[in-house]
Amino acid sequence: MTTRVTALALLGGLFTLLTLQAGGQAQDKSAQPAVKTHRTLYVVKNGDANALADVLGKHFKGEAEVVAAPVASGNALLISGTPAATEDVVKLLGELDRKSKMVEVEVILTEIPAKKADGKDTVEADFSGPDALTKLEAMSKAGQVGSMQRIKLTAVEGQPVATTIGGNKPYTSSRAAAAGGFPGGGARSVTYQSVGTTVRMTARVGAGDAVALDLDIKDSQVKPPEAGDDSGAPSFDNSTLTTKLSVPTGRAVVAQAVRTDSKAGRAVTLVIVTARISDPVAAANKQ
Repeated sequence: MTTRVTALALLGGLFTLLTLQAGGQAQDKSAQPAVKTHRTLYVVKNGDANALADVLGKHFKGEAEVVAAPVASGNALLISGTPAATEDVVKLLGELDRKSKMVEVEVILTEIPAKKADGKDTVEADFSGPDALTKLEAMSKAGQVGSMQRIKLTAVEGQPVATTIGGNKPYTSSRAAAAGGFPGGGARSVTYQSVGTTVRMTARVGAGDAVALDLDIKDSQVKPPEAGDDSGAPSFDNSTLTTKLSVPTGRAVVAQAVRTDSKAGRAVTLVIVTARISDPVAAANKQ
């Protein structure tokens, strides 16, 4: 009997202790202040509210909610979440919601005589610096540059743009044999061939105002027949370059260097790209 009473007393004490601990934990939890939801309104200045809401909603999923306000109420965003999360959303909006910049790009295709160095065909000049165009112009005046083509494009960042220089060019095909089988005595036929250069690009401005380019160049040229070629038939050079470049503003980048061989000797054909961010307001004030 005494043993049973003692056991019941111990169980009662244990139950009381557990009850007190649970009550203390509940009191501690209730003592913690609830995190308040912070709400704010952001007026979109340059971008599209719906597009920004979609991107930011996915980026801050579980941390903050971003909703585009009704069209009638203006181009705005409704942001809700913890104070820290909403602050991060507004900070990121300051970077995303900016006016698109104008970018000016120049693509230069030039042929420069090659020199042997370590078993490779190279050019002496360095065209990666800010004075690349000055060097190129000086070499051109000194007769150290073969053909040179300069193509300029201006575009709003993020929007593709294209330009074509050239067109259909007539050329004469090889002569047919004359009566009696004498070569070179027949008539020549005239044919038209599409030649020229097409440049397509999409530019985006990144950190440090570096210009990221998606560049596509197609070049087609007719080469006259070599001296002593009795057929008189021209040849065609078709080349394509598709690449991605990061061009520091105001500097030049060599996008491609290709060796070419001819009777005149070895040469290196360079594709040089320069880019800079244009300020339309400053340009208008100069006029």
